[in-house]
Amino acid sequence: MPVKYDCDNGDEMKVNLMAGKRDICLSGRVLTPAGIRSHAVIVVKKGIIEKVEDRFVYGGLIDLDVGDSLIAPGFVDIHVHGGYGNDFMSGSVEEIAKALHFHAMHGTTSILPTTVTASHECTSSALQAIGQMIRIQKEGAEHDLHLSKGSDILGVHLEGPFINPGKAGGQALEWIRPFDMAEYEAWEQIVPIRMITLAPELEGAEPFIRFVAVKPVLISAGHTDAKLDDIHRSMKWGVQHLTHFYNAMRSLHHREPGTIGAGLLQQELTVELIADGIHVHPDMLRLAYLTKGADRIALITDASILCGLADGVYKRGGREIIVENGLIRLRDGTLKGSNLTMDRSAQMMIELGVPIEDVWKMAAVNPARWIGKGSRKGAIKPGMDADLIVLDNHFNVIRTIVRGEIIF
Repeated sequence: MPVKYDCDNGDEMKVNLMAGKRDICLSGRVLTPAGIRSHAVIVVKKGIIEKVEDRFVYGGLIDLDVGDSLIAPGFVDIHVHGGYGNDFMSGSVEEIAKALHFHAMHGTTSILPTTVTASHECTSSALQAIGQMIRIQKEGAEHDLHLSKGSDILGVHLEGPFINPGKAGGQALEWIRPFDMAEYEAWEQIVPIRMITLAPELEGAEPFIRFVAVKPVLISAGHTDAKLDDIHRSMKWGVQHLTHFYNAMRSLHHREPGTIGAGLLQQELTVELIADGIHVHPDMLRLAYLTKGADRIALITDASILCGLADGVYKRGGREIIVENGLIRLRDGTLKGSNLTMDRSAQMMIELGVPIEDVWKMAAVNPARWIGKGSRKGAIKPGMDADLIVLDNHFNVIRTIVRGEIIF
């Protein structure tokens, strides 16, 4: 859980008075695209960053001075299933809102709720609820304002159902099915799809991928047994990305580099990493960073609906899921999503010696850009949405601001 903001009652009262405002001025150390600026001021008007300038030049009032704490762009998580017992597949707007608030408390200001392999009806119901939540966030209907205090939904990530049963991981085998353009079209009529994870080696992949490639969608290979040549072919059709790199994909072998080899070797491919030290060994995180570089990596959580809950045995979807010592797994030991939040992901990479500027490329700039939101999200500069987080000296999130509004 996040560290509580260390301020006196006067400062807390000031923050409470600013609740709901989208015009705000903050001062502190600021992480900009050019690096960290000390004694900087961020002026926000109607939820948009108007200017970033030197504290000693700015002559206006400052609403929130965070001292030596760091003000950074909010995290952008493009692969996340829920959190704190709340499921993006639930079909419940209330559950979605609670999951969005949970992740906002950990610094995620923009998010792609991610589906799992399920029936057409279940997936459609989930997308309907997510679409309703998007409308609430945009319209801010007065009676629904309490629902909008969380991460900003930028669209949806479909993880499955067109994946390889042999690399299903925690996905439900009974609902994996062949590529279906009509099914996909029905879903995109409900909610904007910004990313899809699929297995490009399967029959029917080429026409489906070419069909989706003309749309503003990040096409990712994942839950796949693709060989090196399969990945090379699929890149010509439109595959650009690899889902939770290293996990649920064909391994690296000296005679068949596989999906992992393709990811390391093909600079055109971008990859996402679950940086929890469990799904991927820290040295393999370092290898990906040294091989791909910060510009080709996105940090994700792949957070389970049980993320953040106490250790125990939980029942979800007719299956027992065990939370224990930071792991979320099925009875057979298969990992079932992660117990990771974006703040801890950033902390892990910083502990591995990655410069803070590169960490934020991977945690905010890149994911926003790859799903077509780079002109609004992921950086602190004029014209961008005021999606900001305040961090203490240990990179714990102590304040979250979404489009200029303090929500935590």
